[in-house]
Parts: sequence; C-alpha cells; structure tokens
Amino acid sequence: MPDVEIVKLARLVYNRVLNWRNEKRARQVAIYYTDVCSELHAGWPTEFPDLNERSSELAEALGYICERCRASGLPLLPAIVWNAWKLRPGNGYPWDQHGEGEPDDEDVERAWRAEVARVWAATYPARMP
Repeated sequence: MPDVEIVKLARLVYNRVLNWRNEKRARQVAIYYTDVCSELHAGWPTEFPDLNERSSELAEALGYICERCRASGLPLLPAIVWNAWKLRPGNGYPWDQHGEGEPDDEDVERAWRAEVARVWAATYPARMP
C-alpha cells in the first residue's frame, strides 16, 4: 500500500476523475493529466504544491486507483485519464492488464479501448473503493 499522502491524493484524484466522467458521460470525453492537476490546484492541499502532469505523485495516485478498481472488480477508471498529446494514458498506466506488448500494439490498444468503453458504462461508488 502506498504511503498515507499518496492515498489521500488518490482519493482527491478519484473524486475529480469520477465527477468528470459523470459530467461528460454522454459525450465520452477523456480528461487529460493537465486538467486533473489544474482543477485540483484551486483548493489544493499544501502537501502537493508542485503536482503536475509529469509528477511521480500523480502517477502513484493513478496507479493506486487502478489497484483499487481492479480489487473491486471495476474497470480501471484511469483508462480515461490521458496524455493530451498521445490521446491515451501514459507509460505509468498498467498496459499489461490489456495483453502482452507495447501500448502501440493493435491488440493492446484494442483491449484498452474496450476498457475505456467499460469505464463509461460502469457504475462506480462515490468514494474510492
């Protein structure tokens, strides 16, 4: 289990991504790492003043959210949190959950896109599982 601060950050990120997903569900618009950080900075806890789209803390928090989703039998909510340039999750995303190979492999990308569809269709608890 990650340290207490990462769990706290993961809860904040989960809530923001879940709210985004619920607001954008009809259009199925992904949220970018930069958006997650920007939207959280307004009322940001002082523990993460330097949080940005490339920070290890954000990657750890998203990874923890993936673990919690997987343990609860839910699709990986961070599948809809994307790098704005690549239009998909970055290297920290657990691509191995979608088959062997690199994110650019057709089978892996197809499996990830199916996961994205499951994210949009799933019902998530209001609090991180």
